[in-house]
This record gives sequence, structure tokens and C-alpha cells, in this order.
Amino acid sequence: MSILNQYVNYFPKAIPEKGVLADYFGTKALLREILLQMHSKHFNVIATLRALPKAEQKAFKNSHVPCFAISGYFEKDSKGSRNAGDLIYHTGALCIDLDPKDLSVDLKILKQNVSSEPFVCYSGHSCRGEGIFIIVHIADPTLH
Repeated sequence: MSILNQYVNYFPKAIPEKGVLADYFGTKALLREILLQMHSKHFNVIATLRALPKAEQKAFKNSHVPCFAISGYFEKDSKGSRNAGDLIYHTGALCIDLDPKDLSVDLKILKQNVSSEPFVCYSGHSCRGEGIFIIVHIADPTLH
């Protein structure tokens, strides 16, 4: 089974709003759908984030940009979970998030170079547009 064809937890916000249970529990979604189809759903949020001054981006990202758990599916009482102890299964994937320390460094070249590696399942640009993220297959999820 492809790593991208597994269910993961999808959360509407990185930091759940206090008292909003849907933000905390999230939903079950196929990783492939999140990466390939939901991009268009969140295009306006990402565009807004990138247009903000750097000082405002973190707060906006935490409260408006969705997130998902790449490495596993977590559930408790038939609801998605954010707790490591509620792991149902490991996907066999790991997400590497790279942001440039020096903004003159162009990580797009690195993204192009690693995309063809056999252990790379997916690569994309980060929400703010300066960094990249790479989803890699790991040989032994028990060592993660």
C-alpha cells in the first residue's frame, strides 16, 4: 500500500481554539487527498499568510492554517486525537520540514533534487513559501 493512500488525522487549525472540540479532534482523511486535492481548498488561506508581515505570520498560521499528522493515525473513543498514546497505526512516513536560516538560500533546488529519490513520497513548498517539506518512507516505523 502506498503511504499516500493511508488515513491520517486532519486538523482545521494547528492550535485548537479553546472550547472548540472539532479543532481538537479533527477528522480522518486520506493523505493523498490532503496533499493533492485540499490544496485548492486552502489556497486563499495560504495566499493570505504569505502576504502578511513576518511578525504576524506565526499567529495567523496557528489559528487559520490546517495541519495533519503524517506519521500515524491517532484515535480515542472513535474520535481523532492529538496524543501520541492514542496511536492506532504508523503510516511508515516521516515529514521533514526545512526552512532556510539564510533567506538567500533557495530550497527549491533541493526540492527538485530530492523529489526523484526512491524514499521520497512527496515534496512541496511550505505554507509561508520560503521552505519546503518532504515526506519520506521509513524502513522500520518501530524505530521512529
